Amino acid sequence: METPGHTVGHYSLLVTPPSGTNLLFPFDVVYTPAAYEKGAQPGFHIDPVAGVRSIARIRALQEQHDAQIFFTHDMDAWNGYKHAPDHYEV
Repeated sequence: METPGHTVGHYSLLVTPPSGTNLLFPFDVVYTPAAYEKGAQPGFHIDPVAGVRSIARIRALQEQHDAQIFFTHDMDAWNGYKHAPDHYEV
């Protein structure tokens, strides 16, 4: 889904498998769990107003789909994710 703000044409990904946990990848909308809690954007944005709207959209999608968010710029979060050969069922 389109989540503008950080870059032109930015998209996020929601994976909704037939069984299992829904997975939400906001990519560059928000970098870390702490920033997500505060609604803080990354430092560089093409359109900061659109960035704030995109954070709200990610929040709504997470709630609507009871999704687990994967933060792509946070090493603490990264260390808590499954890595090959472990995997997520989709």
